[in-house]
Formats: sequence, structure tokens, C-alpha cells
Amino acid sequence: MECWRHTVSVEMPERSVRPAVLVIPGGGYSYISDRECEPVASAFFAKGFHVFVLRYAVGKDADKGRPFMNAMAAIVMLRRKAEDWGIAASKIAVCGFSAGGHLAAASGILSHTKEWLYEVGCTEGENLPNAVILGYPVITSGQYGHRQSFENLGSTKPDDEIAQNYSLERHITANTPPVFVWHTVEDKSVPVENTLLLIEALRRNRVPFEAHLFEKGAHGGSICSAEVGREDSECSPWFDMAVRWLSCLFSFKV
Repeated sequence: MECWRHTVSVEMPERSVRPAVLVIPGGGYSYISDRECEPVASAFFAKGFHVFVLRYAVGKDADKGRPFMNAMAAIVMLRRKAEDWGIAASKIAVCGFSAGGHLAAASGILSHTKEWLYEVGCTEGENLPNAVILGYPVITSGQYGHRQSFENLGSTKPDDEIAQNYSLERHITANTPPVFVWHTVEDKSVPVENTLLLIEALRRNRVPFEAHLFEKGAHGGSICSAEVGREDSECSPWFDMAVRWLSCLFSFKV
């Protein structure tokens, strides 16, 4: 896990404790997308958040729930190190993109999985993020699923047990943390129906959420800047929208 932490200064006593954002890049559970790592972390850091980037198990190492345990362990570490690292333990957000969005969402939806709790060595709740931010996330294993992601997780066909267990719209409950999500309607890699299924399930379970759908824009926009090679003035407002949402949720002035 990589980290960007602010130094505590006697000149800024009101910033001695800050919220944290755990950035989870995408890559179809095949690789880690660099354009969704440091550029995203730097943007959140500039807004005053402590930021951490999770590099989780991918490819042949992504089966048997390893990425989910990686995310769970990272959240637990942030919470256990909160006092030492100046983190507000009740203000830990995850921010994921594409397959990393699936992993970020799963950290808030599948956090009760007993096998993972045992392997990580934590109690239920200790591993639960307080907010979830998603960009063009993989959600469903069904008709609109990103098949490669689920295959890397060990699924052999769309309706097998693994696929159903990781099809997140099936598992949302009232205990799911608040969600901010954005997607583009013309996304050809991860169809917008993934987000539509997500917000339908959130709404049904009365989970607070904010959703933004942009008409234009390709998959993998990250922060939609020249830095990431995806400059897009139509979609780039998502970041400021997410920061506003998160700062309001966490009562943290930016």
C-alpha cells in the first residue's frame, strides 16, 4: 500500500486529524492501472485528505478472494493505525475505478464474509469503509457484466456460484455505506447498466447515494485530465462533485 500523508503542524491544529481515502485502481483484475493510482491520489491529497493506494492481487493471484482480503486488510490497517497516522477512524473512504470499483464496492457490501474476516484477523465492522466512491464500476456478473473481471476472480461461467457471489447488486443491504458513483452512457467496456443496477439496489435498500451519468466519454477516464491521457472537460467535474459529497458526509472543510 502506497501512502500520501500530511504532516501535522502546530500552525494548523484543526488539521491534526484528517479523513482518509483508499484509492483502488482498476485493470480488470488482470493488472493495476497506473492512471488510476498516483494522479487520483494526488488530487485527493491536494484537497486535504490523507490518501493511500491499494495494489492488490491480480491475474493468476486474484482467485480465492485474495483482492477482497487485500482491501479488507488495508481498511483494517488504516483504522488500527488511525491515532498514529492522524486519521479520523470513522472517516475512511474507498475510491475505486472499473474492476477497482467492484473491489471498492465489495468492501462495503461483502464485508461480513466470515472466511475473509478470519483470514484478515478482524471483527465485522472494523473492515467497513465509511463511504464509497466509484467510477465506471464493474458491478454485475449478468448480462452486462465485464466477463474478464469475473474470470480472473475464478468464475467459469456467468451464472456459476462465484459469479453470483460477486455480483454485487444481489448483496446490497441497509448496512451498505453511502455511495457516490459516476459513469458514462457510451462506455463500451463496462456498460452503464452496471451503475443502473447498483443505484436501483441502493434505492431499494434505502442506502444514501449520489449518482452522475455523463452522456459522452470512454471507459477509463480516471480524473479526466491531460495527465492521464483522458482529457475530458465534460466528465472531469465528477471529481469536484465527489469531493463536495465526501466533505459534506465527513464534515470536513476543503
